[in-house]
Amino acid sequence: MNITWKFYTFEELSTGLLYHILALRQIVFVVEQNCVYLDTDGVYDYCSSHCCGFDEIGQLIAYTRIIPPAVKYDEPAIGRVVVAQSARGKGIG
Repeated sequence: MNITWKFYTFEELSTGLLYHILALRQIVFVVEQNCVYLDTDGVYDYCSSHCCGFDEIGQLIAYTRIIPPAVKYDEPAIGRVVVAQSARGKGIG
């Protein structure tokens, strides 16, 4: 599987891409893992780098956000690591 990785600031995310990111996070964390929590925390998405993995046809299949140092912890923090069900088991995460 060929994956194209791209990094975005929050401001660089288009509304369409943001929609797909939030949808993927909800599918995995809320529906599949049955974790009922407020995913859009109102803090960390704004200041994070957003790493997006796209498959050969441009579909978002993997995502994580990287929170800069001194925002949440002294070190950078990695969170919201998610891989679409169709792409799991391939070492992407």
